[in-house]
Parts: sequence; C-alpha cells; structure tokens
Amino acid sequence: MFGLTKDEIKEMAKASGLAPRDFVVEDRIGRDFQDLLRSINPVFLKTMPGGRRLRLRLNPFGDCIFLGSRGCTLPRRARPIYCRLYPFCFTAEDRLMVLLSDTCLAQKGAGSWHDVIERMGEDETGLRRLFARFKENAREHAEWAAAGGTVDELN
Repeated sequence: MFGLTKDEIKEMAKASGLAPRDFVVEDRIGRDFQDLLRSINPVFLKTMPGGRRLRLRLNPFGDCIFLGSRGCTLPRRARPIYCRLYPFCFTAEDRLMVLLSDTCLAQKGAGSWHDVIERMGEDETGLRRLFARFKENAREHAEWAAAGGTVDELN
C-alpha cells in the first residue's frame, strides 16, 4: 500500500468528517518495498521519507475503510491521487504502466488498457496531469515530514 501525503489526508478529513487518526495508520516500510518502489518510480518514496509511511486504515477484512460495495465512498476529488490513478502509474521514464489486478473493478472484462482508462472516465492526458500533481504533493510532503510534521497537526 502506498503512502498518503499531508494534502491528501487533509482533503479526506474534510470530505469524510473524520479526524485523520480515524483513517490514517503510521507504519514503516521495509527495504524490499522501498527497492520495489524505487524500481518503478523513486517519486513514490517521497511519500514515505525514511521508510515512514502514512497509509489508509484497513477494515477487519483487509480492505480500505473507505471501500464500499460500489467502490470508494469518498468523493472523487477527495480520494488519494494514487487511488485515482490506479491501476495506472508512471515510471521514472514517464511511461504509462498498467498494474494488472484480479480485484480491480475497472479491469474486469476490459479488452485493453484503453478500455480501462475509458471506464475510469479519464484519458492519458488527465492521468499525466494527475501524476504531475502527485509529484508536487509528494515533494511538499517530504519537506513537511523532514520538518517533523505529524498526523495530529493535520486536524
């Protein structure tokens, strides 16, 4: 599971009416996961500086607490950017990459990655714009974390 940025946490708190501690868990990621992220795109590590990750809390079944029977219960604008991009991400070389998943609703029965983008109501330009925003949020998050930022101050 990827890390959340401070701005994403603030937006989710505002949209859900929950305090950040109600839906955020702080943990540490291992070296293997850091290496995997670095191989895909090092920008992801900026959301987890020093291995410290702020992630979404899971329910007893291992699902995101915001996942309902028809998908995410948060308004689209309040969802973490990674969730809005999924099942796509961009490599360090800026190539669009599809993460294949048996559980991704947008992939079920899709004939191509173009079908998946269409089902998401997006296009490649929109995904690139969203990822550019993610990179900026990740940079700001890394600076905030380096300055000692905490979840509790995001209330």
